Amino acid sequence: MTQGSIAVDRFLPENASSCTAYFLSHCHADHMRGLNEVSFSAHIASKADHFIYCSEVSAQILKNLMRDNESVLAKIQTLTLGPNLVQVPILDSDYQLDLVVTLIPAGHCLGSCM
Repeated sequence: MTQGSIAVDRFLPENASSCTAYFLSHCHADHMRGLNEVSFSAHIASKADHFIYCSEVSAQILKNLMRDNESVLAKIQTLTLGPNLVQVPILDSDYQLDLVVTLIPAGHCLGSCM
């Protein structure tokens, strides 16, 4: 069984096919590279169980920045501060991993989390 990988602040084409969950720590351009690329948008749109996870504030910023990219907008899942259950699909399988992801404010900018 092949497991999927988790990408943090990495939405580039070379990792899209091996990742099944994407996390955005905050909305600075260097952390969002690849989010608006056609290949990433097409990839994530084709996967019903793949999502982009971020804080509520980052989700609002992202929705404003990506308002013309329906593929990405449809895949944004907000996480609250503290523990969150995230179900990460396993590649080429009907199974998933249940992970507890705990968001801690980073204090770097609005919506930034560790």
